[in-house]
Amino acid sequence: MQDVWHDRRNAILLAVVLMLTAAASVQAAPSPPREARISFQPNTIVEAAFFRIDPARQAEVHERYISKVLPLAEEFGMRSLGIFSVTHVSNGPEDATLWGLFQWPDQASRKRFEADPRYLEVRAVRDELMASFKVVHLKPKRAFTVTFREGHIYEFAGLWMNRTHASHMDDYLAATRPFGQEHGVGLIDAFEVVGTSERYPFQPEKVFIIDWPSEEAKSKWIASEAFQAAGWNRALAIDRLYGVESRFAFPQ
Repeated sequence: MQDVWHDRRNAILLAVVLMLTAAASVQAAPSPPREARISFQPNTIVEAAFFRIDPARQAEVHERYISKVLPLAEEFGMRSLGIFSVTHVSNGPEDATLWGLFQWPDQASRKRFEADPRYLEVRAVRDELMASFKVVHLKPKRAFTVTFREGHIYEFAGLWMNRTHASHMDDYLAATRPFGQEHGVGLIDAFEVVGTSERYPFQPEKVFIIDWPSEEAKSKWIASEAFQAAGWNRALAIDRLYGVESRFAFPQ
């Protein structure tokens, strides 16, 4: 009888050990990369806003500005689409630590918001707390949806075109697009630039958002024969490029 009890106890202990081991395996399994699907609609205005915030003042910015301005903007139909954490700024001043995409129903709604006395009050707080702020207004050319993925690099590219050689940009894109598609590089080119803020001017003539699967993918792109052969087209077409590399900021 005692042997039976020992056998039963050992079986129970073994079962518990197996359950704990299985639970530990489940907990240790890496979570799949997060994704965020964002839809853009024609006839709306998408505001791309770039901020530079002193890390020491982040909590103050959130308390005194962000927590107040977002609910107010939502009263006028604004919808926050996504925030990006900047990792590098190329061909321009290091004037952004974050940038975001915000959708407005139309220009009239955005202008009513900017004329509201409550906004003017918090705008003064923003000017006090932020080291840099600028915006560009975009209009989606069609309805489309983008999946932003954890671990990917998203490069905002603002372009000022050469008046004589701007058409070479089309040649560059046609030559390099197949290589990009083969290596999982995405190009979001469905925005028309429609304006900027008089107070915070920033108005490139064209805007792209490039989806790089990784740093390695971007390095391969730059080293590729397609880029090396067609790069001169891009150099001719662009007078100035403002590039902001970033990662999508998923909620913690």
